[in-house]
Amino acid sequence: MEDIKPFQIIGAYELFNRKRALLADEMGMYKTSQSIFADSLMREKEGNSDFKTLVIAPSSVREHWAREIKKWAPHYNPKIQILDTSNFYQGLENAIKSDWVIGGYSLMSSIAKENGRADQLKDLNFQHLILDEVHNAKNPSALRTTTVKRIADQTEYLSALSGTPIPNSIVDLYMLFSLLEPNNYPVNLEDPKEIKSVKSKFLYLYKNDPEAVKRILHERMIRRETKDYIQENLPEVREQDIIVPLSGDNADVYYSVLEQETSFGSKLMQLEKASLDPSLVDPRFIENPSLRNNFKKIESLKYQALDSIINDEIGNNGKVVVFTNLKTGVVDKLYDRYKEYGVLVIDGDVSSDSKKGLESEREIRRKLFQFDPDYKILIATTTMNEGVDLTAATGIVHLGIPWTPAELSQRNRRSLRNGEIKKDRLNIYNLVTKVEDVESIEEAILGLNRNKETRFRYMTSGITLSKKDLEDFQEAKKTRKIKESTKSIDQKLVSHFIRFRGQGKDKVSRFLKRDPESAQSVAELYPKFKMSKNASNIYLGIIEELEKENPLEVKLDLACGIGALGISLNEPVISLDIDPFMLHKGKELYKENKLVRSPMDTLPIKDKSIDLIVCSLAYQMVNPENNERENVLIEINRTLRKNGKSIILLNSSYLDENDNDRFSFAAKKLGFNIMGEYSGIMQSEKSKFGVYTLDKVDDVNDTILDSNLLKFFGDYTKNDLRKKIREK
Repeated sequence: MEDIKPFQIIGAYELFNRKRALLADEMGMYKTSQSIFADSLMREKEGNSDFKTLVIAPSSVREHWAREIKKWAPHYNPKIQILDTSNFYQGLENAIKSDWVIGGYSLMSSIAKENGRADQLKDLNFQHLILDEVHNAKNPSALRTTTVKRIADQTEYLSALSGTPIPNSIVDLYMLFSLLEPNNYPVNLEDPKEIKSVKSKFLYLYKNDPEAVKRILHERMIRRETKDYIQENLPEVREQDIIVPLSGDNADVYYSVLEQETSFGSKLMQLEKASLDPSLVDPRFIENPSLRNNFKKIESLKYQALDSIINDEIGNNGKVVVFTNLKTGVVDKLYDRYKEYGVLVIDGDVSSDSKKGLESEREIRRKLFQFDPDYKILIATTTMNEGVDLTAATGIVHLGIPWTPAELSQRNRRSLRNGEIKKDRLNIYNLVTKVEDVESIEEAILGLNRNKETRFRYMTSGITLSKKDLEDFQEAKKTRKIKESTKSIDQKLVSHFIRFRGQGKDKVSRFLKRDPESAQSVAELYPKFKMSKNASNIYLGIIEELEKENPLEVKLDLACGIGALGISLNEPVISLDIDPFMLHKGKELYKENKLVRSPMDTLPIKDKSIDLIVCSLAYQMVNPENNERENVLIEINRTLRKNGKSIILLNSSYLDENDNDRFSFAAKKLGFNIMGEYSGIMQSEKSKFGVYTLDKVDDVNDTILDSNLLKFFGDYTKNDLRKKIREK
């Protein structure tokens, strides 16, 4: 038997004394042996020959657990039963007379689907439950968690093991608390309402007791770092983000996917593929016919970056593990690309089952990588994320960024541990695609993971997080950061401006004051707004025709944003907006414009001093309920000279067939004629606009119109529309 280190004994006694605890030592610190030592202490105390222990672990390490139990608890010749779906009932019968029972998380999912099987396992009355890689049992919606929770709630002792305690969500954190202290933090996973309430339970706990996380983990978590105990056996680590800028056809495919209007899940998957290898993308996401016909031939820029890494590592007598999130179309291509170096593949198709005492195919390949100098590259999917020793690797490459900080750390720790092979270096490479103007999906995932690490440190230190900070602690795919990374610039800006439809100047002003960071971001993106450029194509054409009849010398860009009218005309105009960030950006782009900060319904402009007023993509944001839209038209009338013109453009999806008649009636009441030849639905590129070109024919006295005259289809909520249909 190996020498037992003092920290192992201390850890075992901590597990024993606390009864229900999280052993969160870093990977490679013998958590398995510590829990086995603790189990021996529990058995000695209980003095019960019927004492049973259940180990639930990733399927790939079940045999490892059996070997470790025999190694570290030889004094009572333990009887061990490994359960799997193929031998469940026979295994269950053998388990009755066993000291230890070992099952995988996949088995916990399987038996939850069949009535009675989970109860049969629970009815063996285990006194001690060991949850290896406990993060696998924190999702309250997962069947495996239901089975684990039912067993955990009845055991006297619980040892939860994890080298990566950083939670993926606040739901995960609360479920961990419920496993450790079921009486204080109860959750009934048999009740769908309870499952949905887990998040609110945590928020209620945290709101009333911000130091709860710190206190609970202080009482229940045992955490030691490798560097403090076995530093002399660990390699020097260098982790680096390898930025892969997408250009040419690689970038074109990425942007083509980004600009699609489709479901979030489908788009997310295609962006992951485009980030790795454009030839993997579903051709339906590529609109350009020429690009679509040739995309299978595009060489992945990320593979080119991988070539350089592999050549460097192998050139320095090293070995490389390449982790990929994607299997189909990737694993075989990488195998062919690097077969001259000696390549092994371990994915879900490689069996982890050992038969008749023989090693599994997965274990055979793992050992070849570890010990055979002819094999220098291992291509691995998520099946190798946990519990295995890959210490022969001097380089670990993440072709795609894992979705959780725990998964990223798990992968790295396959080689950064006190294991079978000693070495002096470990290089970790995070390959991160980058695209111009927007945050790539991989940049967003990596940033979110690092935010979670920081926020978790704050929580465990007792620092109170804001509501916005807690948003980082959702499942990654539900976070705003990830959702925003799947949107093109136009989609980002459209979704931003939709928030202010019909809201008026007061709400816009509050937003600018409350969230200047977002306002600044919108202003920075706006110059790339294709919809705004398409709108300018429409009004520039109209202006050109109007000026054939009469020159329009003094022009006003109403709600100008960055001053698009002056920029498009390359001509100084009066540019007015309520948003100082937009005006500042506009000054950078075209300083000749006269930029003025003002709302639309009280213009700081002299009467009858303007020849042309353009209001592009802004009129719908004015509030229709308090005569604000009417006041804007009155102000336009006041500031225009006789026979002055105004062009108002709205997104066509905001209008229906009834809006034109109502708007025309309102405009006439306010001193305008609609110029039919320059009005209607017009299209530029993919954008359609409702266009109203107004000719001032009369001055207007104060007039109070029915607000519904200036209320458009897009102003109504779904409930409003249902009510209108019922009334009809």
